[in-house]
Amino acid sequence: FCNSSQPRPSAINSAICGGNVTLEGTSPVTSRGICRGTTINPTILEEHTVEGAGAGAFSSLLTGLTPNTLYYIRAYATNATGTSYGTNVTFSTLCDVVNAFPFVEGFENNGAIPSCWTQETLPGSTILWNFLAGNGGSNPSSAHSGSYNASLKDNNTADTKTRLISPRLNLANVSDPVLSFWHTQAVFITYQDRLTVFYRNSAAGPWISIGSYTTNVPAWTQRTIALPNPTNDYYIAFEGNAKRGYGVCIDDVEITGIMPDSLALQNLTIGSGHCYNALETIALAGNGTNFTVTNGAHVTLIAGQKIVFYPGTHLQLGGNLSAAISMNGQYCGTLPSSSQ
Repeated sequence: FCNSSQPRPSAINSAICGGNVTLEGTSPVTSRGICRGTTINPTILEEHTVEGAGAGAFSSLLTGLTPNTLYYIRAYATNATGTSYGTNVTFSTLCDVVNAFPFVEGFENNGAIPSCWTQETLPGSTILWNFLAGNGGSNPSSAHSGSYNASLKDNNTADTKTRLISPRLNLANVSDPVLSFWHTQAVFITYQDRLTVFYRNSAAGPWISIGSYTTNVPAWTQRTIALPNPTNDYYIAFEGNAKRGYGVCIDDVEITGIMPDSLALQNLTIGSGHCYNALETIALAGNGTNFTVTNGAHVTLIAGQKIVFYPGTHLQLGGNLSAAISMNGQYCGTLPSSSQ
């Protein structure tokens, strides 16, 4: 008999889990471990670990997982008779941080909320943002571009506020970041919907308003907002207030910034996925500082002229680091087609 234990996601692409072989059966257990997959009942014909032999409890570190993905796991034990499996257990990996800019979201996800975006209803609201063409009817009847946009609409005249929240954004190395998006909120008779844009520069920080739109916007209109106080833990929230108008609609969200000429990466421990770029030089560690890529993490470095690895640069077992010189002006977001 083999029991599975509940896993703990330890990063965007790894998790710690385990099992317990409680009875070996008619012959000794020669292999045991964890099977994983994105559908129910994974087997040893799929991805699996091997954690020794015999009876007793064991643990496994699952690596190479995909961020923001639901996984099924179950323990297994094999002897001369065959393989026994434990019960299915599920978990979801964490969301990756956005490191590549410009970052663009057009909501083209077949009517579902985009990966790693979230929603938060405020007191009194029971409605969510929908992802469809226009507001699902008229005014507007279509997205600004593509087939889908985000829309918050309600037939109630009371305040009905729900926030659509971006993934975590790493703006620490982006100079003068700017948010732009397309917006419409047509008035219905005298009923006017509203939009407020917020930011916060830490996961537990307060939401701070950086834009408010309270009047009739009958056609798609582009908005541009400078993003203050950038950090490596930054979030944007679009708070719609549906008050029986034609709905608050947004589309083609984009965050841009100025790439630095030179970038020094010092006293950093990377535990997820990051891409760093500079027009001229990237320097890692040095002068008693460190730069560490941990197990399961991955880092891409792209510079226009040179990348320097000083003492204090550490790549732990299971981590991944790649570096390239851009030969065609492409940086984070699209790897160069040629490198040296």
